[in-house]
Amino acid sequence: MFRTGLIGPLGEIEMDPVSKYATTRAHRYTALTSRLVRRAAVERGLDSSELQSVLGTLPETFTPEELEVSMELLQVPRSGTTPIANVVNELRDLAQSTYEVDFDESTDLTERVMWPTVSHERHGMEDARWVQFTEPDGRVNYRATYAGYDGVDIVIRGLETSDFRRFSSMQLTGHAVANKGLAFFPRQVNGRYAAVSRWDRESNSIAYSNDGYHWDEGETFQMASQPWEVVHLGNCGSPIETSAGWIVLTHGVGPMREYFIGAVLLDLEDPTKMLAALPHPLLSANEKERNGYVPNVVYSCGSLLHEGVLVIPYGIADAMTGIATVEVDELLTELLKFRKRRSSDARASDARGERDRGDDAPVGRNAAAS
Repeated sequence: MFRTGLIGPLGEIEMDPVSKYATTRAHRYTALTSRLVRRAAVERGLDSSELQSVLGTLPETFTPEELEVSMELLQVPRSGTTPIANVVNELRDLAQSTYEVDFDESTDLTERVMWPTVSHERHGMEDARWVQFTEPDGRVNYRATYAGYDGVDIVIRGLETSDFRRFSSMQLTGHAVANKGLAFFPRQVNGRYAAVSRWDRESNSIAYSNDGYHWDEGETFQMASQPWEVVHLGNCGSPIETSAGWIVLTHGVGPMREYFIGAVLLDLEDPTKMLAALPHPLLSANEKERNGYVPNVVYSCGSLLHEGVLVIPYGIADAMTGIATVEVDELLTELLKFRKRRSSDARASDARGERDRGDDAPVGRNAAAS
């Protein structure tokens, strides 16, 4: 589901009215890329001569229908327990895990609902982290990651669109997408796609990819070090680029499963280096925000920078939405009070947030819940 609004010249925020209608419209399967399908198949343990036999007859880009034709030519049975039949069944499942959604152009953006389509999503599509992404050639589109849940397992998937009317959805692969909470950087870093990952549910890491879909490499930059993040640590969406470095909003879960939003600063050229980290939360639930479907939770999947102001939409107790704002210069000033003495692996002993002089007062906020 989507919402629109307007940020005024003084940072005031006005949300647009929401349509009383909703639509999921028609879904259709899309073209597949042999390279991505092969990687996904290998991750399922299908790296075999049978896999090469099937994919070897296909072009680099193909449709599910062309996959079926290829299997007919190889005289592959549609059922059975032979090695090649097992490969074919898995490939059919992989082929159907990539799809497109095409909403009618007459629909309003607030009417468009992304609805579970493949088996990985049958129990939910959760926590989409959107970013405006600029390719090296200057093309701009919008990319997101989200968690598909089938009732047992989580699968990290990607969404892409250029107009928020036509969407492509595909499964992401690799070691670094083994858990919830992948967030893309808004551009390539040193010629590669980059993302913030929490693959182990215990730390924040930087993951890299050559194509933006397969994420095998990851390096930890932050381990939990404060009481308010000791149970869980993760990110709150895509990094925000500033001249001082990448601002990454984090989420921490403390005792009694109380959620907080924090902030760290990463090096622009090497985001595996954490330059500074707030030892105190940037945002926590106030008395009016504590009660709801899931009490004591404030959580964000992304923020945006507008005229020097960081605008942070956030969920409140899984019951309503608020918007917080903070001046970026103010946040950077506060962050740099807690500059790391040296950049090193976040697992090292001095990665627990040694800081220069400064008080522990939280950065001020201006929030409006709705």
